[in-house]
Amino acid sequence: MRFILEVQSIGKHFGGVAALSDVSFAMQDGQRHALLGENGAGKSTLIKILAGQQRADSGSILLDGERYMPTSPAAARQAGVVLVPQELSYCPNLPVSENLMLGELPSRLGFLRRGEMRAEALRRLERLGLTEINPDWPMSRLSTGQAQATQIAGAIARQPKLLLLDEPTSALSRGEATKLAQILAQLKTEGVSVLYVSHRMEEIFGSPDSGFTLCDTSTVLRDGRHVETAPLRGRSSDDVVKLMIGRELKHELLEHLSAERLRETPASTMVWAPPVRLKIENLCDPQRRRFEGISLDLRAGEVLGVAGLVGSGRTELARAIVGLDRGATGDVWLDGKRYDERSVRASLTRGLVYLTEDRKREGLVLGMSGTANWSLPFVSRFSPGAGLLRRGGERREASAAFESLKVKSAHPDSPVLSLSGGNQQKVLFARWLSVQPEPGIIILDEPTRGVDVGSKAEIHRLISELSTRGAAVLVISSDLPELLAVSSKMVVLRRGAIAGWLKRSEMSEHAAAKLMVGGAVAT
Repeated sequence: MRFILEVQSIGKHFGGVAALSDVSFAMQDGQRHALLGENGAGKSTLIKILAGQQRADSGSILLDGERYMPTSPAAARQAGVVLVPQELSYCPNLPVSENLMLGELPSRLGFLRRGEMRAEALRRLERLGLTEINPDWPMSRLSTGQAQATQIAGAIARQPKLLLLDEPTSALSRGEATKLAQILAQLKTEGVSVLYVSHRMEEIFGSPDSGFTLCDTSTVLRDGRHVETAPLRGRSSDDVVKLMIGRELKHELLEHLSAERLRETPASTMVWAPPVRLKIENLCDPQRRRFEGISLDLRAGEVLGVAGLVGSGRTELARAIVGLDRGATGDVWLDGKRYDERSVRASLTRGLVYLTEDRKREGLVLGMSGTANWSLPFVSRFSPGAGLLRRGGERREASAAFESLKVKSAHPDSPVLSLSGGNQQKVLFARWLSVQPEPGIIILDEPTRGVDVGSKAEIHRLISELSTRGAAVLVISSDLPELLAVSSKMVVLRRGAIAGWLKRSEMSEHAAAKLMVGGAVAT
């Protein structure tokens, strides 16, 4: 038995907090190996150590039988270890072709050979089936899913010994994810080993709906410690989740969020219809034509799920509603009043909040503390004037907000950069739920992206509680089971237009997927 990777007693501390404690496991050559655990379990820290982004405090690593402890990402790549991070990292103003080949740009006598670069970029894109992407486009033109798929294409082209994938499908459509699974199966035959981090159990184990499985073995971490390394054959997702969280995930919580428990309340069947909190008429994007003619009503207590393939206009629609896209045309009403002065600041005063899908680029200031990130939109609440800040009051309220959402942090003043992705997401939730008065219209874009199964259930329950309190919630997600779990109704977008509506009784993965690809739903 030949091991491509042997992790031996690795430890890593941040201040007084142990991110990893005496972690040891081995990974066979050519294996597709899942690294599992809750947010804060140490997965990202271990991945960063393997990728040369951080140094371990103790322990050793063997790569293909030789001592391996990279001092930089470049050293890791030279050794044959390539990382595709969950949070996108690219140069938005450079073309796709240059981003695909950063660090290996073809040149002669100091001049860039653009024709050769473009041809190679096309080859890399085609291997992942990304034929709709023009290599001459700037990266800023791509959707989040397209940008993530492009980074995966670039990593695979480096022909790594060990490919590190951190939540690679979190922003991919089902078709893109299936294509990725096919490519990983091919890489296995070529002897490429893959260490795969994901919170999507249907990918790890496979399911009748997903049609594919990505891994054959798993290592489970909990609270920075190794719990188990074992083959996945014969195991269930419930078995592994119990190892991840140290307890069974209570089924009554999941039942609370299930389709049977989410009531359908169309106005036509009610004596009193809840008020319309968000109304949109003929919202269009005339400059880039990413969406056109969108009209919808969202009432108090409703959770509207927005489904669609990557590039369907889901995120662009949300940004236009809030006011981040100033070029959008059309009419928006909030609680019965026209909303013409659309901007982020104006939306807060009108009770509308937006949780972005890209928390690290648009939601957080990573070098600032959790407390400072939490209070950014309403820091004036803690200022008596003259440039002074009541830090004690700010810290107390932030601590209470974090505690209510079970944010795992060494201290509220710890940098957000030191938190796991899931806990960073909870900081954003804590921020927007602390806006005064309490927001009545909440737009959530990929609210559980990169979040573990336990935290995901908590966020789903929070969405249900918000709707019960009378909020109108719009949830955008590429995870159809998530939309089925939380939504009271669903709208499906296709190529920037509404492809169809699904009532609670009509909602299913099959019905949504059929609308997403252009089919009609039988009535």
